Amino acid sequence: LMLLGGLAAALGVALIGAADAASGFLGQADFTGVDLATAGYPDSGTGALNAVSTLGAAAFLIAGLIWMVAGVRHLAADPVGAG
Repeated sequence: LMLLGGLAAALGVALIGAADAASGFLGQADFTGVDLATAGYPDSGTGALNAVSTLGAAAFLIAGLIWMVAGVRHLAADPVGAG
């Protein structure tokens, strides 16, 4: 279970980093904006890169939840802390 959490964390960090790096190297805006005047560049793919980054953040959050469950299971299996 700990390995699964580690894999999810690595995937999340890789997705977030790849999306942000691609956005930076392409000179794109960091956000899609709240109105048309601040929406960045039309057809720039910023929305797609933001979606990839959001998936990475979700994977990282899931990794934290997996680690939390694994820790609780470990404590429940050894309540006195002998090992």
